[in-house]
Formats: sequence, C-alpha cells, structure tokens
Amino acid sequence: MVDSVGNIAGFCAENTGKIGNALKKFGVIGEKAFPSMPEQVNTKSIWVQRLENLNEAAEGINMVTSEAVSIKDNLEELTKQREEFKKSIEESPKVETKPNKAVEKEEKESKAVSNGPEISNSDKEADQDDNS
Repeated sequence: MVDSVGNIAGFCAENTGKIGNALKKFGVIGEKAFPSMPEQVNTKSIWVQRLENLNEAAEGINMVTSEAVSIKDNLEELTKQREEFKKSIEESPKVETKPNKAVEKEEKESKAVSNGPEISNSDKEADQDDNS
C-alpha cells in the first residue's frame, strides 16, 4: 500500500513539474515565480533510501546477535539438564538384586565337575618315583 501511494505521489509530482515548467516556458507564469520543477521524480529520497539501508543492516545485525544469544541459551540449558541428570542418577535408590538360586546351583555344579580330584602327597611321591 505504501508503494502504491508513493507511485501515485511520484506520478502527480512529475506531471505537476511538466505543467509548471510548460507554463513558465510559454510565459503564463513569470520566470521568477518559482524555480524549475523536476519532471522525473524518484519517490524515495536519498534520506529514505539511507534509512531503509540502515534498517536492513540493523535487522541483519539483530538476526546474527539473536542467533548467538539463542545458541548461548541452548548451551546453558543443556548444561543445566546434564547436571540435573547426574544429580538424579546419584540420588536414585539403589536396586538390590536377589540372587538367583537356580543359576548359583548350576554354577557350583559346573565348577565342581570341572575341578579334578585333590592330589594327595602319596600321589605326588608316586609320580616322582615314576620319573626317576
């Protein structure tokens, strides 16, 4: 809407300039009544263009700084959550597991089978006699 109004104002200013200059040229209005009017009008003055450029630059800086702040906030939140997680692990109740009797029995039997009989001193002496 602002662009449309600016275009209409520019069109009117150009035509007004042409009319005013023509009136001066043909002597209808005195030469010193007003200075020559521009016939090609840019609706955006240099100041408006500079303000728009500054506004765009400020928006770009704002976007960059807001992203940096967002990253910083996210990092702080992750650090906080990590600390809370560690604390919850440390404070969690220890779960005691009851021994599984069937497994224990099976392990004892397996170990007993894999062990050979005890070697007595007489067995050791008989073995030494055989080696001599």
